[in-house]
Amino acid sequence: MINRLLLILLIMGFSSLSIAEESAIPWSDLNTGQQQLLKPFSEQWNALPLQRQQRILKGVERWKTLSKQERKQFKKRFKRWKQLPPERQKKVRKLFKRYLAMTPQNRAQIRNKYQRFRQLPAAKRQQLRQRWNNLSPQVKRRIIENQRR
Repeated sequence: MINRLLLILLIMGFSSLSIAEESAIPWSDLNTGQQQLLKPFSEQWNALPLQRQQRILKGVERWKTLSKQERKQFKKRFKRWKQLPPERQKKVRKLFKRYLAMTPQNRAQIRNKYQRFRQLPAAKRQQLRQRWNNLSPQVKRRIIENQRR
């Protein structure tokens, strides 16, 4: 049950779909598998807006396709997320919204740079983090602005 709740909370927090306003999906219209996975939300399901219901359902379908290893990684990341202070969660959500607003090319560029960073040895990644943390806010802003060009 906790696994389902973790899945649903993450889906609600990070999914984004643009769907026209329509009437919500009644709980009784969900199939047995969906109802089983969404049981923690059974009492409030009918009160959720359609857009949120559809995001949750899309996430449920995605969850079903994950391997055991992927589900394990997901749970680990979600646990880390829940341990973040609310201010940090708010900042991460804001950054994620900015990321989603970027062009597909810019998002791909960020993903590629992140993958290159992750492939560096741990000591090198730590060294780069330390260098970044030691920079003044003005220098950091300049670097970020130059990256946007």
